[in-house]
This record gives sequence, C-alpha cells and structure tokens, in this order.
Amino acid sequence: ECLASPPPLSSGPLDEAD
Repeated sequence: ECLASPPPLSSGPLDEAD
C-alpha cells in the first residue's frame, strides 16, 4: 500500500537510497 502512496518525505534518505 505504501508504494502506491507518494514517498514519505519524513523517511527522507531511505527513499533516495532505494
């Protein structure tokens, strides 16, 4: 479900690292 939603900016670096 999370993938369908926009990337959480709160997570930050984790999304960019992926």
